[in-house]
Amino acid sequence: MNDIRDTARRFPAQPRSRTSNPFDFRGIAGSFAALASLSLFLACGGGDPRDDSGAITESANIAALSPRVGDCFDDSQDVAGERSFDSIDVLPCSEPHDNEIYAAIDYVLVEDDIDIYPGLEVLDEFAVLACFDAFEPFVGLNYQQSRFDYSWITPTNEGWGDHDDHEVLCVLWHIDLQKLEGSVKGTRE
Repeated sequence: MNDIRDTARRFPAQPRSRTSNPFDFRGIAGSFAALASLSLFLACGGGDPRDDSGAITESANIAALSPRVGDCFDDSQDVAGERSFDSIDVLPCSEPHDNEIYAAIDYVLVEDDIDIYPGLEVLDEFAVLACFDAFEPFVGLNYQQSRFDYSWITPTNEGWGDHDDHEVLCVLWHIDLQKLEGSVKGTRE
């Protein structure tokens, strides 16, 4: 099965800066997403391990289309150099974790044909600004003053066409790659 989500994040040993970004960003560092087979996930009958409010209550592997704002997850050294994935290991934000999803933003085309995949470069250009704009309202402090950095998860061509996935997920982590504990929503850090 092909992967259905794509990420701009890289491992700490391979940091890169976003050249399409007009802001003085500190670069994209770290990796994320455990790569596992979606068919294995489905065969195991796994569902979202969420309580009635939608919060993750236990560590689990969920399909790439299932993460939501407020979900937390760890980096995985098992996927060195990988950009796309079809599932992700999540855990409760109350446990030490590397990343938190802080926004989900639908990519809207100016053209009438939403069925045509705009391409990774176009989605990255959209995401860098959309996630920047969503950062301060979530954290409570502007990006340049924050101790957090961010990146994004975008749909792949397959996810766009086969799963009608047009959503960019914005992800944040500690700039020094320290573990987070609890949600960073409203922390003003």
